[in-house]
Amino acid sequence: MTAVIVGAGDFVSLPTVAYDLIIAADGGYDALRAIGVTPHAVVGDFDSVHVSDFSEQTELFTFSQNKNESDMELAVAEAMRRGADVIDICGGLGGRLDHTVANFALLANVSRTARHCRLIGNHEIVHAVTDGTLTFTPSESCAFVSIFPAGERADGASLRGLKYTLDNETLFNTSTRGLSNEPILGEQIHVSVQSGTLFVIEIL
Repeated sequence: MTAVIVGAGDFVSLPTVAYDLIIAADGGYDALRAIGVTPHAVVGDFDSVHVSDFSEQTELFTFSQNKNESDMELAVAEAMRRGADVIDICGGLGGRLDHTVANFALLANVSRTARHCRLIGNHEIVHAVTDGTLTFTPSESCAFVSIFPAGERADGASLRGLKYTLDNETLFNTSTRGLSNEPILGEQIHVSVQSGTLFVIEIL
């Protein structure tokens, strides 16, 4: 099951994918309404939009503003509760830096459940892989691919389908190694890690 979650960060349009489930994280509802899309559900504390604005076709999940989770985290949890195993997050980059960092944390967490999740921005796509292998075809406009460990280190990192390969190496979060690799035209990209989590960033 495929799902897309739209937040209140930088957003232009949805990818050309027929999603089974569309969820707005609070102010992401306005972004969807601006492009004429009605979500199946809206999740949040509604500090950015008003309940009276919503379509009757949209299911509302209302939470207190005095909560420990972000609206995006609650929206991701709802998508997983409904059985989504592929989750795209749009409007989760740009905007407030603290929200962007929090969304990277969400991405890492989802990768540990064996689901595929991406943060999709206007000029970048961010993947995450934990204790396994991520295989994907880079976007046609992809100019660079960078990888960074989500924790202190990632062991057994290997790369294929890029100009510079890795073979069972350790990456640390105190080093810039992994920055600005280049995709090979027509090649799929394979990113493996034996222990740890890697962020994989396509720069478009």
